[in-house]
Amino acid sequence: MPDPYYDQLQRVRILITLRRYTEALRVIDDLAMQKEDQVLFHYKMSILYRSGKYEELRRIAEYATSRFPDSLSMRLWHLIGDMKGGEVLAMADIMPSIDRIAASEKQDGGLRFPDKYAQRFYESITFLKDTYGKAMISMDAADLVKKVVADRIPQDICDGLYTSQFDAYDKNLIGLTGNSRSFYLLSRGRVGDAFIEALRMAQTEIYRKFMAEKFIEFYRETESQRDPFILAVRYHIMRLKERSIQALDRATNVGFLEKSIARIIIESEYNVLASSEVPQTVQASR
Repeated sequence: MPDPYYDQLQRVRILITLRRYTEALRVIDDLAMQKEDQVLFHYKMSILYRSGKYEELRRIAEYATSRFPDSLSMRLWHLIGDMKGGEVLAMADIMPSIDRIAASEKQDGGLRFPDKYAQRFYESITFLKDTYGKAMISMDAADLVKKVVADRIPQDICDGLYTSQFDAYDKNLIGLTGNSRSFYLLSRGRVGDAFIEALRMAQTEIYRKFMAEKFIEFYRETESQRDPFILAVRYHIMRLKERSIQALDRATNVGFLEKSIARIIIESEYNVLASSEVPQTVQASR
């Protein structure tokens, strides 16, 4: 199901690429009225920096750090604003908190989740973060896929993203059709894609029923989870994009860069099951 908020966020990215900053700021401000998140602040402060509006940048950074006090990226923007404004004392005040947050994020490397799907996804996006750094924030999915393929990133990292974006490069998948394609996707842990493929190919009833049962079983397991990041990953695997993004927004145990990369991957999926249909499907199976 399309999400107007994230469609508009994609529009912001395009406008920034085209250097149409006034239009981009207008869209950002409209979105901020609906929901404030760090991505919006990042885009707005990037535009202000490029436009040389350092006083406004400092004002926005001050507000952003009050809204997200544990965000390293927001405090770094605050520091940039202070540097451009020549505020030496303000820089001295903010540096200790940046060091504290940076130290805590370094310790985050050992983060473990009691769910194999979330753990694998987290390890894959962490690998991408460590490989490409902050440049990933401004990448779109197509550019990321091309870079990952060109750089020959290990296959297990790609598999751990549970995305269809690499299917065109999967020699094992290209030659498969019908039931074989669905079962291959299921074997890779991509429950939603296997279910979608079964529905699309109009396979015999027994195979459609089998895939539906696998999907419903995974959905029921997911609904028992309470950790937002686990929910985000599992909804992503089921191709419930809207629910996945909502859960990701609530996750507080992963860093800003990891969340940004996760968002890029989740938003890139073309095949999405209507979230409203899922409870009905589960209910009908009982």
